[in-house]
Amino acid sequence: IPIDEMQMDKVTFPLFEDQPQRPASDGWQPIEKAPKDMTIVVVFTSDSEVLTAFRESGQWYSVREGLKLTGQPTHWMALPEPPK
Repeated sequence: IPIDEMQMDKVTFPLFEDQPQRPASDGWQPIEKAPKDMTIVVVFTSDSEVLTAFRESGQWYSVREGLKLTGQPTHWMALPEPPK
């Protein structure tokens, strides 16, 4: 399924809808432990999306769109180091 430029920061997992909505354990942490200071992180949401986001005043926002997330983040991980 091609992903257009407007959805490059969002990946869904429709084939896994029958599975528990939880990402793999490697690097993922419970959302309660996520930074609260507008640090950009990768989040996994209740809508089975993986995207970059930040939290401000208790609300999560998409980095790409700057809009509130529609799904509730359940897990997070730090951004990887950039290539050298």
